[in-house]
Amino acid sequence: MVTDKTDVWALGVILYEMLTLKKPFEDVEDIKALKYDKKILFFIDKRLRSLFKEVFDLNPGKRLNVS
Repeated sequence: MVTDKTDVWALGVILYEMLTLKKPFEDVEDIKALKYDKKILFFIDKRLRSLFKEVFDLNPGKRLNVS
């Protein structure tokens, strides 16, 4: 189901790509394991790293709220 939480996930993907010039996930298995290169994010502010944890949560109910 597509909800505002889907948009939050998509925004996370776009932000990740803008900051790293790489896709955060290569395939579905990477997404299921939340396997993205977290090391590459160490050069950014810890608040922004925390944002990625919130937007890439597999449980939509735990993702960042847009309202």
